Amino acid sequence: MPFNLTKRSFQSILAIIILSGLSACSSTPSSPSGKIIVLHEKDNKQATDIIVNTLLDEGYETKKVNDTQFIVFYDQQTFIMEPKIVQGGLSRIVVNRVVRIKPEYRHSPELQAMTTVLNRKLNFAKFSMIDHNKAGQVQASITFINETVSTEEIRQFMLWLDDSLASVRSMVAPEVLQMIDSPNAVSVRKP
Repeated sequence: MPFNLTKRSFQSILAIIILSGLSACSSTPSSPSGKIIVLHEKDNKQATDIIVNTLLDEGYETKKVNDTQFIVFYDQQTFIMEPKIVQGGLSRIVVNRVVRIKPEYRHSPELQAMTTVLNRKLNFAKFSMIDHNKAGQVQASITFINETVSTEEIRQFMLWLDDSLASVRSMVAPEVLQMIDSPNAVSVRKP
């Protein structure tokens, strides 16, 4: 007996295939390993404490900057993180990478132009100049639902962001790259 597909069956199968394909695009496993961090009924300050303590327990070099921000030193890189918890909605951890700009280049039009070009061409992060052009900032987000994220998801995101930024370097003119003082340098106030 031949297999007959109704229009509704075909649409259902197509939807399953598309959803399967979308989940395959994720850079983290569907059942993440690492310690699960549960942030139900927590505000951003509480979430910061919980995430920092969990990362420390898992062996990550982590330092709290203020009530809602912390730094993770991982794979020779510095990540500034800030949880933005939305109960029953889409929560995120905003992740920043900051690079110092050499003093003699802080008012260079090439830096502003490159920032504009990167923001137009790329959509995985926001690129900006901060602190009167003393530093460049790259901002992206780890997004999660049910106020639950794992240390493995955070680790995978840091690796992915690093790889993505390495690819961005090839898009930046060498004369602009020489304006950057140190890709790992971060200037933050201590609590």
